[in-house]
Amino acid sequence: MNANYPDADRDTVFQEGLEFQDFVMDLLLKDRGFVISNYSSKYYQQTHGENAQGIEIKLDNPILETGNVSIEVAEKSKAINESFVPSGIMREDNSWLYIQGNEKIIFIFGKKFLQQLYQVKYKDK
Repeated sequence: MNANYPDADRDTVFQEGLEFQDFVMDLLLKDRGFVISNYSSKYYQQTHGENAQGIEIKLDNPILETGNVSIEVAEKSKAINESFVPSGIMREDNSWLYIQGNEKIIFIFGKKFLQQLYQVKYKDK
């Protein structure tokens, strides 16, 4: 069982996400000279965001198979939790940019654009 994602279908989910994050960070550094400084502590991640630059990086393995981009708006840290809490694009933190995909395809979105899209197309569904 994975302590970070106790209800995940495999134990490697958290590690896979970290490795994709490193892949994107390395790609941005090598191709664009852009450095991302990730926060290591849970405290800083929860009170500030994932990194000082305000960039959220999400692994989306099935994106090419499904043709869908899965944008997170709420989560339960455990399936037994009673209610969902805002997360992803609805989390209040310093993020302004979302990088999502896998090692074969990467999309870059503005957080405000994704929030507007959600409000118009999906909020009441």
